[in-house]
Amino acid sequence: MFKRPVLLLIVILAAVALVACGTTAAPTTAPAPAATAVPAAPATATPVPPPPTKVPQKIIESYIPSGNATQILAAAKDLDKLISNKTGYVLESSVSTSFAATVEGMCSGKVDVGWLNPLSYVVAKDKCGVELMLITVRVQSPTNVCPPGKDVCFTYRSQIIFNVEKNPDLAKLAADPKATVKDKILALKGKKFAFGDPLSTSGNLYARDILTKNGLDPAKDFAEVTSLGSHNNVALAVLKGTVDAGATFEDVRTGLVKDNPDIMTKTAQLTFSDEIPNDTVSVRKDLDPQVKANFKRALLEVSTTDDGKKALDSTYQIYGFADGRDALFDPIRVIAKALGLNLEQAIQPRPTNTPGAPAATPTKAP
Repeated sequence: MFKRPVLLLIVILAAVALVACGTTAAPTTAPAPAATAVPAAPATATPVPPPPTKVPQKIIESYIPSGNATQILAAAKDLDKLISNKTGYVLESSVSTSFAATVEGMCSGKVDVGWLNPLSYVVAKDKCGVELMLITVRVQSPTNVCPPGKDVCFTYRSQIIFNVEKNPDLAKLAADPKATVKDKILALKGKKFAFGDPLSTSGNLYARDILTKNGLDPAKDFAEVTSLGSHNNVALAVLKGTVDAGATFEDVRTGLVKDNPDIMTKTAQLTFSDEIPNDTVSVRKDLDPQVKANFKRALLEVSTTDDGKKALDSTYQIYGFADGRDALFDPIRVIAKALGLNLEQAIQPRPTNTPGAPAATPTKAP
């Protein structure tokens, strides 16, 4: 009597087992991973600044207008490139309108490096303490003259030249071995005479020293006196006969022969000064010491290269450089004092003879 209930129970259990087995065997799909939220940038985030860019050191240079300003400037720019390649500095050069302008630029802090003639260096040193970095060295060559007996020169001389055709009396004295310096100087009385820039050592200071030591007063004994700025201007004025005689460095004429082939025959040398210490490369006193050292090192290195030698020769016929001492320039101070030269007055602005500028107005002697 229990068979039917038992059988029914077995059937029910089997059905439950089948359902359970079917559920387990069914394939399942893996749940998709939950999306990860990207946090928004804070509204007050400050962008990170790029690393600071190092500004190259800038050096301002000024060259005195003692020769052809266009030629000097072109050579200076060539030097700038060579020095910049070695230092990374940015160099900016110009040729000043007068010797005094370079001095004033250095003393006002607007010029870092001045290519100064000796007298300008002395004025700048005494006025605002510029520092002597190097003195120039020259070599005997077709376009540059060293004092007699020297192939390499650390000094140079002033000369007085004259127009041969207009002044046969001077030509006779210049050719006479028995004529004294005093004879030659006194023969200049009543002539028209040209000096260079008021701060030119050979074109003004040492020339006046020769004249006064030999009995001639430049303020009274010339028919006319003029200051023509550069040495080239003086030499060309003598060649043209605008003036009878003039003062320049020895021998400025060799650099003018190419464009004036008759200058060596139509002009002649009358006499010479004592030796003068060469030009300088000077720096303002408060220029950074490391910058000074780097510039000096680069300039010395450049001066030994072919391109550097070419550029230096085109500036002021420079062959190389040497270390110098301020005491070398003491004779210039002595002469300036003896002549009563007012150095402060000498650096005041005045008319100059730059390319395209009118000629200086002659001053007639009283």
